[in-house]
Amino acid sequence: MWFGSKKGLDMTQSPMYNGKTKGRKIFAQKREVFYMKDKSLAVANNLLRKASIDGINDITLMKLQKLLYFLYARYLYMTRDLTQDENGRSLFSNRFEAVTNGPDLVSIHNAFTSNNLGEKSSIGSNYFKEADGVIYAIDEENSPVFKKCLEEVLERFGGYDGEYLSNLTHEDGTAWTLARNRGDDVLRDSEVIVDGERFFKDLEAAS
Repeated sequence: MWFGSKKGLDMTQSPMYNGKTKGRKIFAQKREVFYMKDKSLAVANNLLRKASIDGINDITLMKLQKLLYFLYARYLYMTRDLTQDENGRSLFSNRFEAVTNGPDLVSIHNAFTSNNLGEKSSIGSNYFKEADGVIYAIDEENSPVFKKCLEEVLERFGGYDGEYLSNLTHEDGTAWTLARNRGDDVLRDSEVIVDGERFFKDLEAAS
């Protein structure tokens, strides 16, 4: 697998792999056309790749959803000083829904259940591929804040299963609990960002 590079802000996308002998040349010719429209799927690919490198082999759909939530929340918190918005910068435009098992993304559910994977089935290295076989991910070398957040999330939560992580998001005061108490379908970023601090407090104290 390989990562291309593209100049830009903190979040850029590149192809991981496209399964073709001349994939790099093909991408270079069509790079603007090939860009993944749903960035949450690219972020999921980064997470799956990093988990595999770290020897975390029990990624289920439920666990992936929760790790993505912690990553999204942490990124919001870590970018709060980089923007004019006190709520930080969103990793992607998708919003987490307050479903029974905790914060979930419809895009992730649809993408991975289409591969006949249940909530507790192991995803392994089943990256999300575009229709032409290209696997997109965020270029971590050109996205240092994202890379740091990804490392923190997997170091902190990678060793737990999906049910444990789901229970964490159900604690009093979390964005999920607040949304459920209001009867909201979607979590608010202004509350999600608080989770990006509360679950990493000892890291803040050590920095």
